[in-house]
Amino acid sequence: MPIYSCKIGLPSGQIETRDIVADDRHLLTSELESEGIHLFRATRKGSTWDNLFASTRRLPTKELIAFTQEFLVLLRAGTPILEVLQTLTDGDRSPLLKQALLDIHTDVKAGESLSKAFGHHPRIFPSLYLAAVRAGEKSGDIPQTVRRYMVHQKRIEAMRRRLRNAAFYPALLAGAGGLVLLFMLFYVLPRFSTIYANAAVELPLLTQILLQTSQTLIRTSPVWLSLLVFSAVAWRQLRHTLWMKRLLQRWKLSLPVIGPIYRDFSLLGFCQTVGTLLGSGFPAVQALQMSRGTVNNSLVEDRLAQAETQVQGGTLLSDALQQTGFFPPLAVRMIHTGERSGALEEMLEDLAFFFEERLETRLHRISTLFEPIMMVLIGLLIGGIVMAIYLPIFQLGTTI
Repeated sequence: MPIYSCKIGLPSGQIETRDIVADDRHLLTSELESEGIHLFRATRKGSTWDNLFASTRRLPTKELIAFTQEFLVLLRAGTPILEVLQTLTDGDRSPLLKQALLDIHTDVKAGESLSKAFGHHPRIFPSLYLAAVRAGEKSGDIPQTVRRYMVHQKRIEAMRRRLRNAAFYPALLAGAGGLVLLFMLFYVLPRFSTIYANAAVELPLLTQILLQTSQTLIRTSPVWLSLLVFSAVAWRQLRHTLWMKRLLQRWKLSLPVIGPIYRDFSLLGFCQTVGTLLGSGFPAVQALQMSRGTVNNSLVEDRLAQAETQVQGGTLLSDALQQTGFFPPLAVRMIHTGERSGALEEMLEDLAFFFEERLETRLHRISTLFEPIMMVLIGLLIGGIVMAIYLPIFQLGTTI
């Protein structure tokens, strides 16, 4: 049976931490309550491998959105929060979310606020989600602030799906073309080289280059396969280091085609997040601080941190953002207009729509141009190899 690490309150008033064996969380709670013991928290203990796996596992966004929709419906219906949590726990949930809801129910029952109870589970509830709940607790309208977050999250997820869909077909073409080229270089060409050697014919230059390339690749395959494995291992170790992240992020911004898409997606997320937080009642400085992570670029985050410091010192938000060098002049002008008119939240929302439309236009143009270009290039490569293979046969037929 599983073992739970429990924080309990004894009838004498003492608080202890014990390891208790139980079939599941419900039975554990009922058994302790029957003995007059209050359960503050229970965490299921597992093996080192289980704990390591659990620490990296996160709740899918789709499941979080489905849970939140049910959560909001129950809250709008006037259901007490403990009953809401109990109802959601009894539903069909993933083990990760179910266990978290059981813990949250226990924490709220013990007197913790909902945002603090959610905060014990960062793998499930992002920081912006917690901010929305915290703002709702302050304003007395949790459904309204959480709904703002869900609208924001759905738009970001929809744009991510468009980005993935736009990249899927070109990636499929590149992968299929690469596999065909490897098959021809490693399987087809070596067999034709044997035929040409036995026929003792003089090969065209193109055929000689391809055969030599194929032989070199086959002969040195242990070397470059070892290099490939070493590079993969090194990449896994280095990709999380700060200098590598900064190098990759700087490189992505400088790419001629990918860079503008990456920038627009970051600006879309930033503007929408700041607008959502301002609409939920957060001050501008705190909204900036919480929105920095949405740009997914540590270099830009550092500049936004400097902008946050300037805003704290009394600088206008538009002026501080202009000095980052990341925001285009149009965005700066629109934010400045929103500050002067007192409609900053609405202006940021308009900016988010603008970047979303521009991003969709760029994705459409790239997919329209990139796919046929890739098909032509792959066709030329494969056609060139086929031509090089059959040129000696044509020459031999002409000679005969």
